Order: sequence, then C-alpha cells, then structure tokens
Amino acid sequence: MNNWDADLPAPASENWRMAYGATRGENEKRLAYRASDTPAQTSYQAPKKAPVPFIYESMKLSAGLSVDTEEYPFFGLWSSTPLNEKPHGITVSGFLRGDNYIKNRNALVEALRVPATDDDPGYLSLPLWGRFPVIVVDWDIEESAKEAGQCKIQLTFTRAGCPVEKRWELTGELTKTIPEAAEAVKTAVTDTYEKRLRGNTADQVLVNSFNLIRQRLFTTVGRIQGSFRKLNEMTNAASRLSNLLAQGIRSPKTLAEALFASAGKIVTGISEIKNASDETAAFFRIKNNEKNALFYFFTEYKYSLPIEAVTVKQVMTKRETENLYRAAALYSAAQILPDVITQSYDKTANLFALYERLEQSVDGSDPAVYEAVNDLRIAVSKELAARQLSQELSITLNSAMPMLALTHYLGAAETVLRALNTIEDSFVLKGAVRYV
Repeated sequence: MNNWDADLPAPASENWRMAYGATRGENEKRLAYRASDTPAQTSYQAPKKAPVPFIYESMKLSAGLSVDTEEYPFFGLWSSTPLNEKPHGITVSGFLRGDNYIKNRNALVEALRVPATDDDPGYLSLPLWGRFPVIVVDWDIEESAKEAGQCKIQLTFTRAGCPVEKRWELTGELTKTIPEAAEAVKTAVTDTYEKRLRGNTADQVLVNSFNLIRQRLFTTVGRIQGSFRKLNEMTNAASRLSNLLAQGIRSPKTLAEALFASAGKIVTGISEIKNASDETAAFFRIKNNEKNALFYFFTEYKYSLPIEAVTVKQVMTKRETENLYRAAALYSAAQILPDVITQSYDKTANLFALYERLEQSVDGSDPAVYEAVNDLRIAVSKELAARQLSQELSITLNSAMPMLALTHYLGAAETVLRALNTIEDSFVLKGAVRYV
C-alpha cells in the first residue's frame, strides 16, 4: 500500500552530481563519474511491474491553493480565503535512445497503460527529486524520421492521493463528535451573524425578531413532558433573550449566543428528563419528547419572521436573524436526532432527509459556516450509521412463514437470523424473530 505523505520525497542526494551517481575518491577534491559507479536513472514503474528507464530532459511540478473569493459590488472590494492545497501535477519530458530503443518504447507504452490508483500507484523516479507515487494522466510519444534511433516522450502525472485505508484512519482522527461539531456551528454562525450586521443593524427589527424567536422557543418547550423544575429551567433559558433586550442590549453577537444557549438548554433538558430517576415511572409519558422537539425543529426550515422590512438595514437584519434561528434549530436537531428511537432503516433515512432539508435552509455562503455545517452532517450521519448497525430489531410473526420468504421480507441474511434466533424448522417460523 502507498505510504502516503503530502511532502516531497527525499532526493538521492542534495548535491546534484552525487544525485546522478558521481563519487569522490579518498584523495580527490572533485566529484567524478567512474566506470564502477551506477548512474542514477530516470524511470517510470507501473504497479507490480519492472521500472522502464528513459533519458531525462526537463520536469515541471505544478500545485497551488484552492481559493474562495467573495466580491462585494456595493463597495468595490473583495476577500479571499484559502481552502485547501491543490493536487500536485508533474510533467516530465525526455527521450528513449539507442539501437534497441523500440523495445524500450513499447515497454514504456505498456507500463503507462497499466491503471494506477491511490492504493496501488505507479512510481516516477527522478534523481534530482526522488521517487514519486503517481497516477498517469496523459502521455505523448513523438518520433521523427530525421532523428533515427530515438523518440521524444512527454508524460503527465498527478501525485497519488491518500489511500482508502489511510483515509478511513484520518477520518477517525479528524471527524468531530456531534457536540464538537455542533459547537463549531454555533461559533461560526454567531461570528458570521455579528460580522454581517456590524454597522447594518436595525435595532427595532432586531428587538422584534428576538421577541418572536423567544415565543417559538416557548412553543418548543410546550411540546415537552417532564417535571416542572426541568421545564422551568428551559423556559428561563428562553426568557433570557427578553431579559437582555429589556436591559438595552443590542449586540448581535450577545443575542446570538443567548439564542444558542437557550436552544442548548432545551437539548440538555430533554436528555436530563429522560435520564432523571424521578421520571422513570413516567417513561411512557415522556418517551416522545425527543421526537416532538425534533419534528418541531425540522419544520423551521421554512420559518419567516412576520416583520415588514423596508430599508436595507431592516431587510438585512431580518434575513440574517431568520438564518440565525434556522442554524440554531439545526444545532438542536443534530444533537437530538441520534437519540430518537426508530424501528427501521427506512425511518432513520426519512429523519435524516428532514435533517438535510433543514440544513439546506441555512446560508452556507460563508466558508467557515459551510465547513462547520458540513462537519456536523458528517458527525450526525456517522452516529446514525453506527447506531443503526448496532440496533437489534424484532418482529412478531402471527402466522407461519418459511425462512426464504422471511429473509426477503426483512432484508436480513439467513445466517444472521439463525445466529440470533433458535430455529427448529426452516419452513415454519412463527412468533418473535430478532434481526439486525
């Protein structure tokens, strides 16, 4: 497997003459090439094939950064954000020369035709650069009757990327948990909200917007069943918005942080109600808390503040506050969704589709918000997949069913059904059947 590294490979030597195979004798001051030396060769080696050498003429390495540039036509300015490094491209020119060059030419063509992948790349050896794992992109061979005994070659490669196994390892190291990703969404959205409303805030629209959002949070709390103490804690968290407004606070960032704190309190409150010992007896009354709150947050993808906005500042304040509230709903839904108990893969897929619809309603034009929202979706999907795989399901068969029909009906392998259940007769299965 390709031991992937984005850094340049080590050359044969930092001295170019020594890289080509020159050596220095014991009493010599200058490097020299001797008949006993083995000169370094430029070559291309296809996966699981022998290297084919050729005469090196020139090499070009091209790379760079992917840059996201935003334009601001009202002010005549722009901003650029580097996103990631572009893949390295390599173009090599050279010759095949000699009495038997035809044999080497055909061998090189056959080597270039062998498909290479990130997991099983070809290798381009350049004495002055080192040994690159590469994938062939284009190749040209030019032959002229005036130059008998040689042909010119030009090879274009891209450096091999990260192998599948390594990608999975990196994914495990780099992927955030749902709480970490949700916190990143909160930070990115709050910062963007404050940045966009800096100098563009319509105070009255801001006040009215957060008062209306507070009412939406009260409605969400009203769908939750639990002890008065827990419900009061969630209600008080939502009331903090009006308390800040009553104190004359008009800072977009402060209000945005208070909104996310209120949404976070609803999420933790639902979890605390579920786990509290004094609520155990009321399980059947509170078991739908997650689903009730989740579906309410899912419907916020189309929420629009019933406020008339006329001026540019009013329109911007209203639009950005609506987006902030949808982001807060996404922040909450992402943390609740994995705790909703479903009985089938299809139901989980349907819930995730609703989550994606809410996600798409959040403005991701800011690179930081886009990255944070994308990381959150990855974290949620991985958690759902892990829970779905580990969830053991059951079904009760009221009438007898043969094994073959049952495997098709449940979409489960026969070996899995036999491992989870005691089956005496494969033609008559009845009663409770466990499967995954």
